[in-house]
Amino acid sequence: MGGAGVSGLDRGRVAQLRVEYSSGASRGSGYRITSTAVLTAAHVVAKARAVQVVFNPDLPDEWSVPARIEVCERAADVAVLAIDPPESHRSVQSANFGQVGMRPAVLACRAVGFPRFKLRPGQAASGAVAQPYRDVHQADGTISSLSNWREGTLEITVPVPPDPDPGHSPWEGMSGAAV
Repeated sequence: MGGAGVSGLDRGRVAQLRVEYSSGASRGSGYRITSTAVLTAAHVVAKARAVQVVFNPDLPDEWSVPARIEVCERAADVAVLAIDPPESHRSVQSANFGQVGMRPAVLACRAVGFPRFKLRPGQAASGAVAQPYRDVHQADGTISSLSNWREGTLEITVPVPPDPDPGHSPWEGMSGAAV
């Protein structure tokens, strides 16, 4: 995808999704692909009552906007969220896309998102209540191009993260991250 850096991922396009359901709330990841669209996984937003898209979460330059689900294709696990950014964040070039070929190869890949294992206790100013936050994780790995060719999905291999809570996947919240 277009942007700065060797990976093609642009830090300013990485989004944290704060999703509200009738049964509670969760987090997910996404990537801004145009000025008004964010790509994510359908299972993150499929039954959402509300979605907030947050850029640079928990940093001084954080900004966020509500999102509307424009496309939600469950079979492909792909969703596109429509956003209306403030004027100062409106102009973004469209992201570039590629595809993995059908020749045998092992390709380097990278995903950036907000997984559960990066949940951190907040640091409160004097007298304030500390709010926990999820830090960013850059997952560097590989794609074996012929794996899953019948299914039509990518098999991404990355190092196993720490598992601080065996009742939850450490990867919760990474869903929707761009690769």
